[in-house]
Amino acid sequence: MNVLEKHRVAAAIISYHPPAALAGRLQLLREAGMQVYLWQNSETPAEAVQWANEVLNQGAANAGLGPSLSLLLDHARTAGYEKLLYFDQDTTFTAESLACIADFLESGYYTTAFAAIRFAEAAHSLAGKARPQPQRLLLSSGMLFQLSATSRHDPSFFVEGVDYQYCLDAAVNGYQLGLVGCEGIRHESVQPEELYIAGPFQKAYRPYPTGRNLEMTKAYLRLLGRAMWHQQPSHALRFWKFLFNHWRLRLVMLPFRLLHALGLANRTYR
Repeated sequence: MNVLEKHRVAAAIISYHPPAALAGRLQLLREAGMQVYLWQNSETPAEAVQWANEVLNQGAANAGLGPSLSLLLDHARTAGYEKLLYFDQDTTFTAESLACIADFLESGYYTTAFAAIRFAEAAHSLAGKARPQPQRLLLSSGMLFQLSATSRHDPSFFVEGVDYQYCLDAAVNGYQLGLVGCEGIRHESVQPEELYIAGPFQKAYRPYPTGRNLEMTKAYLRLLGRAMWHQQPSHALRFWKFLFNHWRLRLVMLPFRLLHALGLANRTYR
């Protein structure tokens, strides 16, 4: 029995129009000896599906990230697993990464005081190198969830705000969150940036459709209200800052976008 089996760790990935590299990532998880769940929010190529022990939501409509994570954790918990290692489909990791996670589990630092630990790039400035670095808010990819924790994902958060809602719920229920550096992990962004150049001035910008901007605003307002209701002022402040900075950047970009429309600024992608 290997370390991940010993600690009753299952693994999961949610697919939504996945990249070709998904098959290799599922294969790594399977070869590490874990039960591998693949939750399909869209059709997934057969070469990827073959590496999953169990395929969930197969043939159904896109359930959204919040409902998918909620049901995945419940499913693993009911199956008797103690922890669920979740990667999103765009996160790069290696066999060395999984060995690093196994070593961390053996270290004994992952106590039941933690609802979840996120494994990030080893060079991450905030990541602990042995002991987890305490964090208030974390993104879910590369996260090892403690299935005995009472914190839950709220299915009413379809995509936007899902990660932060879980973190807030963990804080409300008295749990800690931690960040640990791990070799080989890279959390990629699939959303391209626009770079506007007007004379000596340049500004990078990640555009979102109007609908997504509105959903993000709604999610942050909901999180802000919940944090205030549960007397979590530090979380409330962070959510307010996220919302303010999101719209501040879009207002700052208006002159650059206008200049581009007038042919007075160049736009490239990166």
